[in-house]
Amino acid sequence: MFRWSESIRARRGAVLMIVLVMVFVASVLVVRVVEELTLQIRAKTAQVSRDELRYVGLSALEATLGVLGEFKEIDGHLHGPGQGWSDPLAYASTLEWPEGVTIEVTVTDETGKFPLNEVTTTELTAFFNTLDINTSDAETMSDSLLDWMDEDEDTRLNGAEESFYEREDPPLSPANAPLSSWEALRYIKGFRDHFFDENGVPNSLYYRFIRSFSLHTSTDANVNTANEDVLETLADQAGFDVDYLIDHRSGRDRVVGTYDDEYYASADDLSFAGIAIGSAAVTYVCEILKVEVRVSFGEKAYLLTALVNTGEADQSESGGGSRSGSGASESGGTDGPNSGTPGSSGSGSSGGRSGAGTSGSGSVTESGSNYPFTIVKLVESMEVD
Repeated sequence: MFRWSESIRARRGAVLMIVLVMVFVASVLVVRVVEELTLQIRAKTAQVSRDELRYVGLSALEATLGVLGEFKEIDGHLHGPGQGWSDPLAYASTLEWPEGVTIEVTVTDETGKFPLNEVTTTELTAFFNTLDINTSDAETMSDSLLDWMDEDEDTRLNGAEESFYEREDPPLSPANAPLSSWEALRYIKGFRDHFFDENGVPNSLYYRFIRSFSLHTSTDANVNTANEDVLETLADQAGFDVDYLIDHRSGRDRVVGTYDDEYYASADDLSFAGIAIGSAAVTYVCEILKVEVRVSFGEKAYLLTALVNTGEADQSESGGGSRSGSGASESGGTDGPNSGTPGSSGSGSSGGRSGAGTSGSGSVTESGSNYPFTIVKLVESMEVD
Protein backbone atom coordinates (compact mmCIF):
# COMPACT_ATOMS: atom_id res chain seq x y z
CA MET A 1 0.00 0.00 0.00
CA PHE A 2 2.79 2.35 0.93
CA ARG A 3 4.63 1.68 -2.33
CA TRP A 4 1.44 2.27 -4.35
CA SER A 5 0.88 5.69 -2.79
CA GLU A 6 4.50 6.59 -3.29
CA SER A 7 4.28 5.65 -7.00
CA ILE A 8 1.17 7.83 -7.48
CA ARG A 9 2.89 10.79 -5.82
CA ALA A 10 5.95 10.34 -8.04
CA ARG A 11 3.82 10.27 -11.19
CA ARG A 12 1.89 13.34 -10.08
CA GLY A 13 5.18 15.16 -9.40
CA ALA A 14 6.48 14.27 -12.85
CA VAL A 15 3.27 15.51 -14.51
CA LEU A 16 3.44 18.74 -12.49
CA MET A 17 7.05 19.25 -13.55
CA ILE A 18 6.13 18.73 -17.22
CA VAL A 19 3.24 21.20 -16.88
CA LEU A 20 5.52 23.80 -15.25
CA VAL A 21 8.10 23.41 -18.03
CA MET A 22 5.39 23.81 -20.69
CA VAL A 23 4.04 26.92 -18.92
CA PHE A 24 7.55 28.36 -18.76
CA VAL A 25 8.19 27.71 -22.47
CA ALA A 26 4.80 29.18 -23.38
CA SER A 27 5.53 32.25 -21.26
CA VAL A 28 8.87 32.80 -22.99
CA LEU A 29 7.20 32.51 -26.40
CA VAL A 30 4.43 34.92 -25.41
CA VAL A 31 6.94 37.46 -24.10
CA ARG A 32 8.96 37.25 -27.31
CA VAL A 33 5.86 37.67 -29.47
CA VAL A 34 4.72 40.66 -27.40
CA GLU A 35 8.17 42.26 -27.63
CA GLU A 36 8.24 41.75 -31.40
CA LEU A 37 4.77 43.24 -31.80
CA THR A 38 5.72 46.16 -29.56
CA LEU A 39 8.80 46.91 -31.67
CA GLN A 40 6.74 46.73 -34.85
CA ILE A 41 4.08 49.04 -33.41
CA ARG A 42 6.70 51.52 -32.20
CA ALA A 43 8.47 51.51 -35.57
CA LYS A 44 5.19 52.03 -37.40
CA THR A 45 4.15 54.81 -35.00
CA ALA A 46 7.53 56.53 -35.33
CA GLN A 47 7.31 56.37 -39.13
CA VAL A 48 3.81 57.80 -39.08
CA SER A 49 4.96 60.60 -36.76
CA ARG A 50 7.91 61.46 -39.02
CA ASP A 51 5.72 61.51 -42.09
CA GLU A 52 3.13 63.67 -40.34
CA LEU A 53 5.72 66.15 -39.08
CA ARG A 54 7.30 66.27 -42.53
CA TYR A 55 3.93 66.98 -44.11
CA VAL A 56 3.29 69.80 -41.64
CA GLY A 57 6.79 71.22 -42.24
CA LEU A 58 6.37 71.28 -46.00
CA SER A 59 2.93 72.83 -45.58
CA ALA A 60 4.42 75.55 -43.35
CA LEU A 61 7.07 76.24 -45.99
CA GLU A 62 4.37 76.47 -48.64
CA ALA A 63 2.39 78.89 -46.46
CA THR A 64 5.52 81.01 -45.88
CA LEU A 65 6.20 81.24 -49.61
CA GLY A 66 2.56 82.19 -50.13
CA VAL A 67 2.85 85.05 -47.64
CA LEU A 68 6.12 86.28 -49.16
CA GLY A 69 4.61 86.03 -52.63
CA GLU A 70 1.63 88.13 -51.53
CA PHE A 71 3.86 90.90 -50.19
CA LYS A 72 5.94 90.88 -53.34
CA GLU A 73 2.83 91.09 -55.49
CA ILE A 74 1.41 93.99 -53.47
CA ASP A 75 4.61 96.02 -52.93
CA GLY A 76 6.49 94.99 -56.06
CA HIS A 77 9.60 93.95 -54.12
CA LEU A 78 10.67 92.22 -50.94
CA HIS A 79 12.65 94.84 -49.04
CA GLY A 80 12.69 93.59 -45.47
CA PRO A 81 10.57 92.26 -42.60
CA GLY A 82 9.44 95.83 -41.90
CA GLN A 83 6.90 95.19 -44.66
CA GLY A 84 5.09 92.86 -42.27
CA TRP A 85 6.28 89.35 -43.14
CA SER A 86 8.62 88.73 -40.19
CA ASP A 87 6.14 86.16 -38.78
CA PRO A 88 4.53 84.58 -41.85
CA LEU A 89 2.37 82.05 -39.98
CA ALA A 90 0.94 84.78 -37.75
CA TYR A 91 0.10 86.72 -40.90
CA ALA A 92 -1.60 83.62 -42.34
CA SER A 93 -3.64 83.30 -39.15
CA THR A 94 -6.62 81.60 -40.82
CA LEU A 95 -4.62 78.43 -41.43
CA GLU A 96 -5.32 75.53 -39.07
CA TRP A 97 -2.60 73.19 -37.86
CA PRO A 98 -2.77 69.80 -36.07
CA GLU A 99 -3.46 70.05 -32.35
CA GLY A 100 -0.42 69.72 -30.11
CA VAL A 101 2.08 70.47 -32.89
CA THR A 102 4.49 73.39 -32.44
CA ILE A 103 5.64 75.16 -35.61
CA GLU A 104 8.45 77.72 -35.69
CA VAL A 105 9.34 79.55 -38.91
CA THR A 106 12.37 81.83 -39.20
CA VAL A 107 13.05 83.86 -42.36
CA THR A 108 16.59 85.26 -42.67
CA ASP A 109 17.67 87.57 -45.46
CA GLU A 110 21.03 86.28 -46.66
CA THR A 111 21.30 89.50 -48.68
CA GLY A 112 21.60 91.39 -45.39
CA LYS A 113 25.13 90.00 -45.12
CA PHE A 114 28.36 90.60 -46.99
CA PRO A 115 28.86 88.11 -49.85
CA LEU A 116 31.91 86.20 -48.64
CA ASN A 117 32.90 84.96 -52.06
CA GLU A 118 32.83 88.50 -53.47
CA VAL A 119 34.30 90.39 -50.52
CA THR A 120 37.39 92.61 -50.78
CA THR A 121 40.44 92.93 -48.55
CA THR A 122 39.31 96.40 -47.47
CA GLU A 123 35.88 95.15 -46.38
CA LEU A 124 37.32 92.17 -44.52
CA THR A 125 39.92 94.25 -42.69
CA ALA A 126 37.32 96.85 -41.75
CA PHE A 127 35.04 94.13 -40.43
CA PHE A 128 37.77 92.50 -38.34
CA ASN A 129 38.57 95.92 -36.88
CA THR A 130 34.88 96.14 -35.92
CA LEU A 131 35.47 92.95 -33.90
CA ASP A 132 38.37 94.74 -32.14
CA ILE A 133 40.96 92.54 -33.82
CA ASN A 134 44.20 94.51 -34.18
CA THR A 135 45.09 95.75 -37.65
CA SER A 136 48.06 93.40 -38.14
CA ASP A 137 46.00 90.29 -37.38
CA ALA A 138 43.06 91.66 -39.38
CA GLU A 139 45.25 92.03 -42.46
CA THR A 140 46.64 88.50 -41.98
CA MET A 141 43.15 87.01 -41.69
CA SER A 142 41.85 88.99 -44.68
CA ASP A 143 44.70 88.08 -47.02
CA SER A 144 44.77 84.45 -45.85
CA LEU A 145 41.04 84.02 -46.41
CA LEU A 146 41.25 85.45 -49.92
CA ASP A 147 44.32 83.30 -50.69
CA TRP A 148 42.37 80.24 -49.54
CA MET A 149 39.50 81.05 -51.91
CA ASP A 150 41.29 82.29 -55.03
CA GLU A 151 42.39 79.95 -57.79
CA ASP A 152 46.03 81.00 -58.03
CA GLU A 153 49.06 80.15 -55.91
CA ASP A 154 50.22 83.75 -55.53
CA THR A 155 50.54 84.67 -51.86
CA ARG A 156 49.20 88.05 -50.77
CA LEU A 157 51.38 90.29 -48.59
CA ASN A 158 49.98 88.93 -45.31
CA GLY A 159 48.35 85.78 -46.63
CA ALA A 160 49.18 82.10 -46.98
CA GLU A 161 49.19 79.55 -49.77
CA GLU A 162 50.18 75.88 -50.02
CA SER A 163 53.81 76.50 -48.97
CA PHE A 164 52.48 77.59 -45.56
CA TYR A 165 49.81 74.93 -45.08
CA GLU A 166 52.02 71.99 -46.06
CA ARG A 167 54.04 72.70 -42.91
CA GLU A 168 50.97 72.37 -40.70
CA ASP A 169 50.35 69.27 -38.58
CA PRO A 170 48.72 67.53 -40.35
CA PRO A 171 49.68 69.09 -43.70
CA LEU A 172 46.85 70.86 -45.54
CA SER A 173 46.08 72.18 -49.00
CA PRO A 174 44.06 75.37 -49.49
CA ALA A 175 40.79 74.83 -51.33
CA ASN A 176 41.54 77.43 -54.01
CA ALA A 177 37.76 77.69 -54.38
CA PRO A 178 34.91 79.59 -52.73
CA LEU A 179 33.93 78.35 -49.30
CA SER A 180 30.99 75.96 -49.15
CA SER A 181 31.03 75.55 -45.37
CA TRP A 182 32.14 77.55 -42.34
CA GLU A 183 34.10 74.52 -41.17
CA ALA A 184 37.00 75.67 -43.36
CA LEU A 185 37.65 78.69 -41.13
CA ARG A 186 39.38 76.59 -38.48
CA TYR A 187 42.11 75.72 -41.00
CA ILE A 188 42.82 79.18 -42.43
CA LYS A 189 45.81 81.11 -41.11
CA GLY A 190 44.88 83.51 -38.31
CA PHE A 191 41.32 82.31 -37.78
CA ARG A 192 42.11 79.53 -35.32
CA ASP A 193 43.62 82.02 -32.86
CA HIS A 194 40.71 84.46 -32.91
CA PHE A 195 37.61 82.41 -33.73
CA PHE A 196 38.16 79.22 -31.69
CA ASP A 197 39.16 78.42 -28.12
CA GLU A 198 41.94 76.04 -27.06
CA ASN A 199 39.58 73.08 -27.56
CA GLY A 200 38.61 74.11 -31.07
CA VAL A 201 35.15 75.31 -30.02
CA PRO A 202 33.84 78.36 -31.96
CA ASN A 203 33.65 81.53 -29.85
CA SER A 204 31.51 84.70 -30.03
CA LEU A 205 33.68 86.30 -32.73
CA TYR A 206 33.13 83.25 -34.93
CA TYR A 207 29.38 83.57 -34.62
CA ARG A 208 29.45 87.31 -35.29
CA PHE A 209 31.40 86.57 -38.46
CA ILE A 210 29.03 83.91 -39.83
CA ARG A 211 26.03 86.11 -38.99
CA SER A 212 27.57 88.89 -41.07
CA PHE A 213 28.80 86.97 -44.13
CA SER A 214 26.90 84.74 -46.53
CA LEU A 215 28.07 81.81 -48.62
CA HIS A 216 25.05 82.18 -50.89
CA THR A 217 24.98 85.75 -52.23
CA SER A 218 27.04 87.85 -54.60
CA THR A 219 25.43 91.26 -54.19
CA ASP A 220 25.84 94.18 -51.79
CA ALA A 221 24.29 94.01 -48.32
CA ASN A 222 20.61 94.91 -47.95
CA VAL A 223 20.45 97.96 -45.68
CA ASN A 224 17.02 96.85 -44.44
CA THR A 225 18.30 93.65 -42.85
CA ALA A 226 22.02 94.21 -42.26
CA ASN A 227 23.05 93.66 -38.64
CA GLU A 228 25.03 96.09 -36.53
CA ASP A 229 28.44 94.62 -37.42
CA VAL A 230 27.71 94.89 -41.15
CA LEU A 231 26.46 98.46 -40.76
CA GLU A 232 29.47 99.42 -38.63
CA THR A 233 31.76 98.12 -41.36
CA LEU A 234 29.88 100.10 -44.01
CA ALA A 235 29.88 103.20 -41.82
CA ASP A 236 33.63 102.91 -41.43
CA GLN A 237 33.84 103.60 -45.16
CA ALA A 238 30.88 105.98 -45.59
CA GLY A 239 30.60 107.74 -42.23
CA PHE A 240 26.85 107.48 -41.50
CA ASP A 241 25.35 107.15 -38.01
CA VAL A 242 24.72 103.44 -37.39
CA ASP A 243 22.80 103.90 -34.15
CA TYR A 244 20.41 106.38 -35.75
CA LEU A 245 19.79 104.06 -38.73
CA ILE A 246 19.06 101.08 -36.46
CA ASP A 247 16.76 103.16 -34.25
CA HIS A 248 14.87 104.57 -37.22
CA ARG A 249 14.60 101.14 -38.85
CA SER A 250 13.14 99.73 -35.60
CA GLY A 251 10.26 102.23 -35.58
CA ARG A 252 9.01 104.45 -32.80
CA ASP A 253 9.04 101.69 -30.20
CA ARG A 254 12.70 100.90 -31.01
CA VAL A 255 11.85 97.17 -30.94
CA VAL A 256 12.77 94.99 -33.93
CA GLY A 257 9.99 92.80 -35.33
CA THR A 258 7.01 94.92 -34.34
CA TYR A 259 4.28 96.56 -36.41
CA ASP A 260 5.97 99.96 -36.74
CA ASP A 261 9.31 98.80 -38.21
CA GLU A 262 10.52 100.82 -41.19
CA TYR A 263 12.02 99.69 -44.48
CA TYR A 264 13.76 101.56 -47.29
CA ALA A 265 12.99 101.00 -50.94
CA SER A 266 15.68 103.35 -52.28
CA ALA A 267 18.42 105.80 -51.34
CA ASP A 268 15.77 108.53 -51.46
CA ASP A 269 13.94 106.84 -48.57
CA LEU A 270 17.12 106.94 -46.51
CA SER A 271 17.71 110.59 -47.36
CA PHE A 272 14.13 111.43 -46.43
CA ALA A 273 14.75 109.77 -43.05
CA GLY A 274 17.84 111.90 -42.56
CA ILE A 275 20.31 109.08 -43.18
CA ALA A 276 23.15 109.92 -45.58
CA ILE A 277 24.97 106.70 -46.50
CA GLY A 278 27.20 108.40 -49.02
CA SER A 279 29.24 105.91 -51.04
CA ALA A 280 28.33 102.85 -48.98
CA ALA A 281 27.70 99.88 -51.26
CA VAL A 282 24.20 98.67 -50.34
CA THR A 283 21.05 97.33 -51.90
CA TYR A 284 17.40 97.55 -50.82
CA VAL A 285 15.86 94.17 -51.65
CA CYS A 286 16.01 90.60 -50.35
CA GLU A 287 17.46 88.46 -53.11
CA ILE A 288 18.23 85.28 -51.18
CA LEU A 289 16.15 84.20 -48.17
CA LYS A 290 16.82 81.31 -45.83
CA VAL A 291 13.59 79.82 -44.50
CA GLU A 292 13.91 77.50 -41.50
CA VAL A 293 10.90 75.47 -40.38
CA ARG A 294 10.94 73.49 -37.15
CA VAL A 295 7.99 71.23 -36.35
CA SER A 296 7.85 69.47 -32.99
CA PHE A 297 5.42 67.17 -31.23
CA GLY A 298 6.51 66.03 -27.80
CA GLU A 299 10.08 64.78 -28.09
CA LYS A 300 9.92 64.37 -31.87
CA ALA A 301 11.08 67.21 -34.12
CA TYR A 302 11.52 67.86 -37.84
CA LEU A 303 13.74 70.59 -39.34
CA LEU A 304 13.45 71.90 -42.87
CA THR A 305 15.74 74.55 -44.33
CA ALA A 306 15.21 76.17 -47.73
CA LEU A 307 17.32 78.70 -49.65
CA VAL A 308 14.95 80.76 -51.75
CA ASN A 309 15.90 83.02 -54.67
CA THR A 310 13.25 85.75 -54.71
CA GLY A 311 13.91 86.77 -58.31
CA GLU A 312 14.86 90.32 -57.30
CA ALA A 313 18.27 90.29 -58.97
CA ASP A 314 17.08 91.63 -62.31
CA GLN A 315 14.94 94.39 -60.83
CA SER A 316 16.87 95.52 -57.74
CA GLU A 317 17.78 99.15 -57.31
CA SER A 318 21.32 99.39 -56.04
CA GLY A 319 22.62 102.26 -53.93
CA GLY A 320 25.88 102.66 -55.77
CA GLY A 321 27.22 99.24 -54.89
CA SER A 322 30.13 97.68 -56.75
CA ARG A 323 28.67 94.21 -57.02
CA SER A 324 25.75 92.98 -59.06
CA GLY A 325 23.86 89.77 -59.51
CA SER A 326 22.56 87.30 -57.01
CA GLY A 327 21.98 83.66 -56.45
CA ALA A 328 22.82 81.06 -53.89
CA SER A 329 26.36 79.94 -54.45
CA GLU A 330 26.51 76.23 -55.22
CA SER A 331 30.21 76.04 -55.98
CA GLY A 332 31.70 72.62 -55.65
CA GLY A 333 34.16 73.50 -52.93
CA THR A 334 35.60 70.72 -50.86
CA ASP A 335 36.28 72.59 -47.66
CA GLY A 336 33.45 71.27 -45.49
CA PRO A 337 30.81 68.60 -44.98
CA ASN A 338 27.90 70.64 -46.30
CA SER A 339 28.81 71.14 -49.93
CA GLY A 340 25.75 71.61 -52.10
CA THR A 341 24.32 69.02 -54.47
CA PRO A 342 21.69 70.75 -56.57
CA GLY A 343 18.82 68.61 -57.73
CA SER A 344 17.51 68.43 -61.25
CA SER A 345 13.81 68.90 -60.77
CA GLY A 346 12.33 72.29 -61.66
CA SER A 347 10.74 74.44 -59.01
CA GLY A 348 9.36 77.95 -58.93
CA SER A 349 9.01 80.28 -61.88
CA SER A 350 11.63 82.98 -61.61
CA GLY A 351 14.27 81.41 -63.79
CA GLY A 352 17.92 80.99 -62.84
CA ARG A 353 18.84 77.93 -60.84
CA SER A 354 15.91 75.66 -60.18
CA GLY A 355 15.23 72.46 -58.37
CA ALA A 356 15.51 71.30 -54.84
CA GLY A 357 18.56 69.45 -53.63
CA THR A 358 20.14 67.99 -50.56
CA SER A 359 23.25 68.94 -48.68
CA GLY A 360 24.99 66.32 -46.61
CA SER A 361 22.24 64.03 -45.32
CA GLY A 362 18.59 64.61 -46.09
CA SER A 363 16.28 63.76 -48.93
CA VAL A 364 15.30 65.50 -52.15
CA THR A 365 11.94 67.22 -52.06
CA GLU A 366 10.33 68.82 -55.06
CA SER A 367 8.17 71.92 -55.03
CA GLY A 368 5.40 72.48 -57.52
CA SER A 369 4.41 75.96 -56.35
CA ASN A 370 3.76 78.82 -58.74
CA TYR A 371 5.23 81.52 -56.53
CA PRO A 372 7.76 83.89 -58.16
CA PHE A 373 10.63 82.20 -56.35
CA THR A 374 13.20 79.51 -56.99
CA ILE A 375 14.08 77.01 -54.27
CA VAL A 376 17.82 76.74 -54.74
CA LYS A 377 18.45 74.28 -51.93
CA LEU A 378 16.09 72.28 -49.73
CA VAL A 379 17.48 70.29 -46.82
CA GLU A 380 15.64 68.18 -44.27
CA SER A 381 16.72 67.46 -40.69
CA MET A 382 19.83 69.64 -40.73
CA GLU A 383 20.73 73.29 -41.10
CA VAL A 384 22.23 75.02 -44.12
CA ASP A 385 25.40 77.06 -43.51
